[in-house]
Amino acid sequence: MRILITGAGGFVGKELVNFLSSQDPSLQIRAVIRGDCPKPLCSVEYVNIANISSQTDWQNALQDIDIVVHLAARVHIMKDGDKNSLGLYREINVANTLHLAEQAAHFGVKRFIYLSSIKVNGEETTAGQLLNEESLAQPKDPYAISKFEAELGLQIISKNTGIEYVIIRPPLIYGPGVKANFRKLMQLIFLRVPLPFGKIDNLRSILALGNLVDFIHMCIWHPFAANQVFVLADNKGISTTELLTNLADAMGIKVILLPFSPKLLSKICQLLPINASMQRLLGSLQIDSGKAKKLLGWQPRLTFEQSLKIVANDFLMKKLK
Repeated sequence: MRILITGAGGFVGKELVNFLSSQDPSLQIRAVIRGDCPKPLCSVEYVNIANISSQTDWQNALQDIDIVVHLAARVHIMKDGDKNSLGLYREINVANTLHLAEQAAHFGVKRFIYLSSIKVNGEETTAGQLLNEESLAQPKDPYAISKFEAELGLQIISKNTGIEYVIIRPPLIYGPGVKANFRKLMQLIFLRVPLPFGKIDNLRSILALGNLVDFIHMCIWHPFAANQVFVLADNKGISTTELLTNLADAMGIKVILLPFSPKLLSKICQLLPINASMQRLLGSLQIDSGKAKKLLGWQPRLTFEQSLKIVANDFLMKKLK
């Protein structure tokens, strides 16, 4: 089986290449990166494509490929103030994705696995609500809109050409090398900064990087994954307070959590430029991964505690170098 992985130099891509090359010797991996090739891995062929767009010629990369795993994307940017933000997201996340899928179908690729986002279904859930594959699509920002439009386009291409699609909508992904809010929280814990999150009783679903790459591996092979959409998360939903406590424990640091009222914090956040990212620490977003478990027999390979320890050890190792 020959696999093409785009975005192979990114957060998910690096882990996926390492995981597949070590866990499944039957796979021949062609990894698309930008810039210099990393240290060669057995069974991995690296292809450098500097600029990915709707005009990219994928012909050479797609030769003899059976499965495409498309990870390359313009990622969600908290402070994206570009006036043409939606246009930029559409160019990379929609036009490029569909261009690649059309070329993949032309060259006989059997299956196209696309990493989307739970943001397609919205930003938060209310008490007792769980998002699943049947939940209404409610994309609110340019990133989410572009991901949803790409999903719709892939389904049309599949119907017209016969190429299979698999769409995966993860929530926040955490693992070695994690950035954005998760890394900022680790940095604050490391610096022993008191944090005002001692009374947050929300519930958020998150997904360990190790569990995501394991699921992608399953989707490469499993016949029942064809033409399916999956929402995916770890088994355990967790509050921000619990996350910080457990993360500090994994780092071997005592965290100081001040018991601020969530309502007060929310009002304060509305006055800050980082309001959107802060509100995510206060609100809930719960996911039901029952379809992946029932249809494919998937279970998270790593527990929440194991995953946090992996992230914490990676963070500390880099800090203490």
